[in-house]
Amino acid sequence: MRRIYLITLFLSMLSIESRAVLTPVTLYVYGFSYSFNDSTVYITDIMRLDSAWVDSRTKFLYSRSSYSFQLKNHLLEQGVNTPTCVISYATTRKKAEKKYVKLKSRYTARGQTFIVKYVPETDFVFSPVSAADDPAAITNNTKEGRKAAKEAAKAEKKTAKEERKAKKPDFPGGQPGGRKGRPSGPPPGGR
Repeated sequence: MRRIYLITLFLSMLSIESRAVLTPVTLYVYGFSYSFNDSTVYITDIMRLDSAWVDSRTKFLYSRSSYSFQLKNHLLEQGVNTPTCVISYATTRKKAEKKYVKLKSRYTARGQTFIVKYVPETDFVFSPVSAADDPAAITNNTKEGRKAAKEAAKAEKKTAKEERKAKKPDFPGGQPGGRKGRPSGPPPGGR
């Protein structure tokens, strides 16, 4: 009995710690784009992004794909065909510059056949993507939000059950043919 209690206590503590919360932070980001059809790569300047939302547990940037699409849309407007865009970010400018230099040196090293084009901050700036626009991202990470979501799911399940009950035909004995538990008609298999 004591062992079960300890296991239950451990698992409940583990599940409490594993819940992540989105928190607004300042990040330093830059974008990178390449195309499988071309040898030209595009690199943006390092930009300070205030009020970026980060998952407290995984340290992942909320809605990373939205930032990539911002760069992709800008490049498509400039006439670039089939860009594949990614962004990189860091919590300090120094860390972002270290990543930036490493990426840049990969494409500008001797013997490389890539054409590197820079996208200056005067031409393109990332717009912050707010988690406040997605209430599920924030509310489901709080105790009250999870409780409200659970109650809403329970209420939805109850109404679905009532709708099924209202649509159910009323036959004497519970089934057509009057026999409980067995449908009327010939047995399966055609006999």
